[in-house]
Amino acid sequence: MEATLDARPDRRNALTGVPTRPAPGAERRSSARRTPFPAVSWSLPGEGSASITAAPGAPTLALPGPFPPLSAEPPVALLAGWRRYRDLELAGAGGMGRVYHARDGRSGAEVAVKFLLDARDPEERLREARLQSRVSDPGVLSVVDRGELGRYGWFAMPYVAGCTLKSARRGLELAEANELMVAVCRTVAAIHRTGIVHCDLNPRNVLVGAGPSGPHHPWVIDFGIAQEISAPRPWGAQRVVGTPSYMAPEQAMGKNHLLDPRTDIYGLGATLYELASGQRPFAAETSEAILTKAIHEDPRPLSELGAEVPPGLERIVLTCLEKDSEDRYGSADELADELELLVAGN
Repeated sequence: MEATLDARPDRRNALTGVPTRPAPGAERRSSARRTPFPAVSWSLPGEGSASITAAPGAPTLALPGPFPPLSAEPPVALLAGWRRYRDLELAGAGGMGRVYHARDGRSGAEVAVKFLLDARDPEERLREARLQSRVSDPGVLSVVDRGELGRYGWFAMPYVAGCTLKSARRGLELAEANELMVAVCRTVAAIHRTGIVHCDLNPRNVLVGAGPSGPHHPWVIDFGIAQEISAPRPWGAQRVVGTPSYMAPEQAMGKNHLLDPRTDIYGLGATLYELASGQRPFAAETSEAILTKAIHEDPRPLSELGAEVPPGLERIVLTCLEKDSEDRYGSADELADELELLVAGN
């Protein structure tokens, strides 16, 4: 297999296969139902690319990298002359776009404007805005405006003066983090009811700030690689896109036809794992090392990491991280219910 791959561990393109492992106390399914994943090795011939050798029977993937070069950002002159939104300051950057803090040129209100990077297909330029605007939930920012500027699609949202869940974690007790994650799970359930799978749930894609529920209100953000459950996958049948440490096995192997709400359950479980322990289920200095660990190692139980967590939380987390999607929680609401019982018990 050959692919272009961002070699930094926090970026979104990865190829992997993973073993199977049931949660403690969960009934083990027959090994005949399990599909063994072939061994895969990585070598990096140059920055931003990877050669991948798989054992016989492995899926063959030929993937264009999803990341445009940094020069694909909207030119400064283009933004400076834009009258619809003014005083743009870069607030965040990712593989699929750039987010700017700006001021509405008409009302003067503060907004966040996301530019989608150089999508060739006009339909793709506004796809993220279209999907996000379908979700009506207090945990998803509304899309207040959208359009195109040159070859760049953009959309505007209310500006939130907050931080990511990854940053907020340092000021939260574990019980508070679990309670916050109940709200995140309810929002993810609302996203699923809209017919969308987020596909990139992780602590950096939850924004925390003052909102409807109080000073630590969570919003699920970044629908850049979200999928419509009933629609063809825009990435193609075997293109792998996601954040390596939080990708479900079916997503990591490019089996996009298998992506469903349980794919997001895995991402929620990986997020819970990090909130409880300060570590990711699989982490290393490079993406290829993360992927190798994901293939050959199980995530260490939270109790072995020195984290003081209730046994019930470990069971919940490892159930979310089941390799077979059928062994995970069936819905985000079911996961939320389990977390609520855990929070109430504390």
